[in-house]
Amino acid sequence: MLRRYHRQNTKEEDYWKVSMRLYNHLKDRGWTRQQLEPMFVTAHNKIIDPDQTNTKQTNEISNREIAILHMEYNKFDIPRWEIRSIWNETCSLLEQDVSDGGLGIKRMICAYSKPKNLRDLLQSAKLRELEGHEASTYF
Repeated sequence: MLRRYHRQNTKEEDYWKVSMRLYNHLKDRGWTRQQLEPMFVTAHNKIIDPDQTNTKQTNEISNREIAILHMEYNKFDIPRWEIRSIWNETCSLLEQDVSDGGLGIKRMICAYSKPKNLRDLLQSAKLRELEGHEASTYF
């Protein structure tokens, strides 16, 4: 939450005000000062010096190393686990390094989107102005 507060507040003093409000809120909910202070200090230090990140962030995969298979969901389609197993069996060339003649893809993601239903097709989210009744004629 502190990271989010730091991103949302351009002024440092606003970040501190919101952080202290969170700290006091947690104290009012029963947390002790001894429990909260180490968490707040380590979180703040990670925000200020991002080089102190854990190993999870140092092993991040770039966008070029990810293959995304995006499909519209259909309950009769091939399941995700089966797509994944086919990928593992047949696409070893894609996972090889670029220097070895592969594409260097380290991760494959199967993503589904919701198919359009009648409501999506019939209901328009755009507001339209009637001709002759534009907002600019009133202002």
